[in-house]
Amino acid sequence: MFTSDNTQHCELRTDYLLEGLYGGPLLCAKSAEFLIFYDWVSAKIVRRIDISCKKIYWSDNQNYVCVVSNDDFYVLEFRKETLGMLGNSAEGVEESF
Repeated sequence: MFTSDNTQHCELRTDYLLEGLYGGPLLCAKSAEFLIFYDWVSAKIVRRIDISCKKIYWSDNQNYVCVVSNDDFYVLEFRKETLGMLGNSAEGVEESF
């Protein structure tokens, strides 16, 4: 990840195949079987959600994310105050969504 002056801030390496990346208040990495939301600043995992999805959409106020699968869609509330609770867990913080 790069800062606004184009210097590298941190590097994100995964052990899974990426099918897509989505921006918003969090960086979202999409695989065939799950989504992982990362904090832009620390690159720590905010939340992993096990779902096969087609696309995600953030609301204009960036408090909600819509996860669209083949048959359903889910609207999740993003709780920004949980960013202070991030550790090194592979699952993230369950309360963040």
